Amino acid sequence: LSPTMKALQDWKLKVLHNPVRAGRIAGVQAALPYERALQKLESQVGEKIQRATMLSNEARSMRLTAAKLANVAVGNQAAGGVLKAQHDMARAHEMMDKARRMELEGSALHEEAEELNQKVPLYAVAARNAEQEAVHRFVPEFAPPPIGKGAFLRPPPTGVWRAVAPWPGALEPLGQAASEGAWG
Repeated sequence: LSPTMKALQDWKLKVLHNPVRAGRIAGVQAALPYERALQKLESQVGEKIQRATMLSNEARSMRLTAAKLANVAVGNQAAGGVLKAQHDMARAHEMMDKARRMELEGSALHEEAEELNQKVPLYAVAARNAEQEAVHRFVPEFAPPPIGKGAFLRPPPTGVWRAVAPWPGALEPLGQAASEGAWG
């Protein structure tokens, strides 16, 4: 009876356990840290660009206000209000200097955003490689090993965490039909 039960257990494992599905779940879990890091990176890039744009707009507005104030100062000087004109012109110069500093800060933020944005493809490739590697471990005949390995293709993930499926099939990208219909 023991060989019959063992054969039944082997048969049940073959029928009920889908290694491709298990490999895909493992692949999604392996790629999650890289995708989370990619999301953080993209949000940082967006925030920096948004802040740089805001600073640039404020600097432009401040320059316009300073130019108007300088024109008022010139009019006051022509009318004989030398002290008022001198005070307004000094304020206009201060505003122009502050606008220049804001523009420089915005430019620096924009450069930082560009540097961060150059890392986006590295994280995308690392996520796909981690996913492919995990699927390959489960089903080597189904998925080839990932292409290209090295320090530049796989940056260290930030905020690594392990995904746990709240219910069976929750981590399937396109649902059960996609995973079992084409490959099952």
